[in-house]
Amino acid sequence: MPTPLICKAAEEEFDLDAMLADLEPPALEGEPRYYQETAGAVFEGGIAVSFGKTDAEVPEAMRESVVLVDRSHWGRIRIGGDDRISFLHNQSTANITALKPGQGTDTVLVTAQARTLDIASALIQESGIMLLVSPGQAKGLVERFQKYIFPMDKIDIQDISSRCGMLTLIGPGADELLQELGAGDIVGKPEGSHMLLNFGGSPVITAVSTGLRLPGYTLIVDEASTGELWRQLAMKGAVPMGANMW
Repeated sequence: MPTPLICKAAEEEFDLDAMLADLEPPALEGEPRYYQETAGAVFEGGIAVSFGKTDAEVPEAMRESVVLVDRSHWGRIRIGGDDRISFLHNQSTANITALKPGQGTDTVLVTAQARTLDIASALIQESGIMLLVSPGQAKGLVERFQKYIFPMDKIDIQDISSRCGMLTLIGPGADELLQELGAGDIVGKPEGSHMLLNFGGSPVITAVSTGLRLPGYTLIVDEASTGELWRQLAMKGAVPMGANMW
């Protein structure tokens, strides 16, 4: 009599994350991950946390030349509507009402009891405000902000993190790098200044800000063009830096 087959699935422990990782499709050419893998990136949760041997070059490059960080996993919130300036002014510590389009500032987002929610960068645009926030914070902040919108307020708040990428250049060599790419109009502008520049046919919001009080720039680009922009910056000599060294 044949021995019956016994299913032991319930008795065994499976590493579901490992199983799903095996099924993950390879990065396609043009995606940031494709170029970052080529440069030796190590990923955790889809984020390039290290670039292996080149990690040792980062401290010197930050002091003497320029490093490149993919901060696309950070949050980006757009605040629109006629009351956007006064609304953000009331939700943060900076004097947002004093800023004009093309200017920006770092600020602390706070509760009504002055408790810190997050440290953010606010870029004032002609028709909206781009708010750059910490990783994992955008969704919760949008939900919180929406609770403080009254029926007569003209406010529109959106989490646009998935629609655009964000790259940061840090170091004294960032000026020369932007000039080589034909985006030198922003060089020499005050901290927080930002402009819409063209990189290879793609519009890029370029801000004089790194989030670290170090010289450099943050570039916000359409999600589909992020990989190509990362590739161009790396080819021009920017040393890739993983998120673990932030």
